[in-house]
Amino acid sequence: MKKLIVVVSLLLSFVGSPAWADSICGVETSKAPKVAKYKVLYVNFADQPSLPNSYGQGLVEAIDPIIDYYQTVSYNKTKIVLDPYKEWVNLPNVTSAYNLRGRVDVTSFANDVISRVDGNIDFSKYKGVIILSNPMATELNANVAFNVNFDGKALGGFFMGSDLFSKGLYSYFIAAHEMGHSFGLIDLYANNGTSFEYIEDYTIMSNAMRGTGFLGYERLKTGWIAKKDTKCISDNTSIKLSAIDAKNGLKLGVVNLGSEYLFIEYRPRKGIDFQISNPGILIYSVNNGHVQKIGVLQKNNSLSYKNVHIKYDKKVSIKFGG
Repeated sequence: MKKLIVVVSLLLSFVGSPAWADSICGVETSKAPKVAKYKVLYVNFADQPSLPNSYGQGLVEAIDPIIDYYQTVSYNKTKIVLDPYKEWVNLPNVTSAYNLRGRVDVTSFANDVISRVDGNIDFSKYKGVIILSNPMATELNANVAFNVNFDGKALGGFFMGSDLFSKGLYSYFIAAHEMGHSFGLIDLYANNGTSFEYIEDYTIMSNAMRGTGFLGYERLKTGWIAKKDTKCISDNTSIKLSAIDAKNGLKLGVVNLGSEYLFIEYRPRKGIDFQISNPGILIYSVNNGHVQKIGVLQKNNSLSYKNVHIKYDKKVSIKFGG
């Protein structure tokens, strides 16, 4: 059977986009999987020394923290299972034959790797595929998400090169970012050289190196934030928000402005967000998937966006008017 693999644009395309199951405040949402199982393949090259299978298991252990990470950001709704293949996938070509640094040959690379084990694996049992490279092959330092179709099922996946070890603690942050694509989330960054524009470090889909959680908007889309935890706002009101990572309480205020949505959430500097740069009440707009930060409110501060006026005191008050 011929396999189709499509490389994903890391800026504007979905990987493994889910079928939308519902709508909350006009935002399309999907049903969160209880278990998300990923087949993990580790690959070596003709110019690299042979490695024991135990070394490959060590690569898997380097990204193990994403299991707890997704348990936290999904409010225990989704359990990540990493299922490593029993042995190395040894490729016949030298490292330099795979120019993944420029993300040019990802399609042929992924096709080469996966086709070598396809006869031994039923990929219909998995949500995605993770390919981990021998980290000593330093020419391959890219981290790339891709979309695959195997055994009648669309799968999200990603490749990690030598960054797996060279980035240390940040390795699992990168893995968590790339895995986010398999849940239908897109990149939300435009690095201007000094900072991350659009939404800064309020989601791992922007500045992955901060290791923060996901936006409420992203958690709503993936089905992790429920309707009962969301307030659809169309009239003057006041709301008391829980921290976005809290298990209980109201997590999101959503204003439908017609052509865009305004999201309001509380992002304190604690828990998974301990490295967040500017804690407080985060307000941002979403327009056709494009996210833009409007501002962050501390207590006794206010801001206006179009005809919406927001003030943060003991509660967050929202008023409409010119």
